[in-house]
Amino acid sequence: MIRGLNRLVVVLCMTAAVEVAIGAVAASRARHAPKTLSDRVHDYIEEQYHDCIPLGWYPERLATGTYYPAVNLDIVNNLTAFQALWVAIVPHTRMADSRVLAVKSVMDQLVTAGVLFRSDDSRGDRYNVTRFGQQFFYTDAAATGNAEGWPFVCYTRLRVTRLALGPPRAARRGRGAPIIRDVRIWWSTQTVADWPTPRLREQALKLQPQTNPAETSVYAYVDGEWGIMPFRATRADGATP
Repeated sequence: MIRGLNRLVVVLCMTAAVEVAIGAVAASRARHAPKTLSDRVHDYIEEQYHDCIPLGWYPERLATGTYYPAVNLDIVNNLTAFQALWVAIVPHTRMADSRVLAVKSVMDQLVTAGVLFRSDDSRGDRYNVTRFGQQFFYTDAAATGNAEGWPFVCYTRLRVTRLALGPPRAARRGRGAPIIRDVRIWWSTQTVADWPTPRLREQALKLQPQTNPAETSVYAYVDGEWGIMPFRATRADGATP
C-alpha cells in the first residue's frame, strides 16, 4: 500500500511539473509574440502627453492649430563637457519685454513646484530641469503637433479607449512602397503629475489631438518599420473639415 501511495505521489508531482512547464512555455510565447500594427499604434499614442506647459518660450498659436515661440529663452549649453537636458537664461537686459516676464513667471512657478532649478549666471537668471522634473520633460512628437520639438513639461497623457484601423492601401506603385492605413482613435487623458497648481494649469496648452475621435494615418513597410502622421481634425459628425 505504501508503494502504491509513493507511486501516486510521484505521478501527481510529475503531472504538476508538466503543467507548470507547459504554462511557462505558453507565457513565454505570449510575451515574445510579435506586436500587431494596431498594438504598436496603441502603445505609441499612450506614450504621448496632452496637457503641457511651454518651457522657456512664449507660445503663439498658428493657423494650423500648432504653436510657435514668439519669444524663446532656452539656449544651447556649450560651456561644459556634458550637455544639460535643457537650459534657459533670462537676460537682465530683456526684463522690459512683457512676454519675457511672463515666461520667467511660469519658470519661477515651476521652480516652486520642484520641476526647475534656478541659479545665478553672469548672463542673467539660469534655469535647469531638476531630476524630478526630467520625467515630465517632453519634446516629441510630430503626431501631437510639436513637429519642431519645442520643449514642454507635461502632466497628462493620452489614453486610448478605442482604436480602429482602416483597410490597407498602397502609397505608390513599385517594390518597397509602404502600405497606408487610416486610423480613428477614441481617447481620454490621465493626470500623471500632481505638481501643477491652478496658476500653472492656466498656462498649459493642449497638444493634438483636439477632437474626439481623432484621425491620422500610419504607414508600414514589409520589414516591420512603421510611422505615424500628424493628427487630422474631425467634426462631431465624423467628417474631415
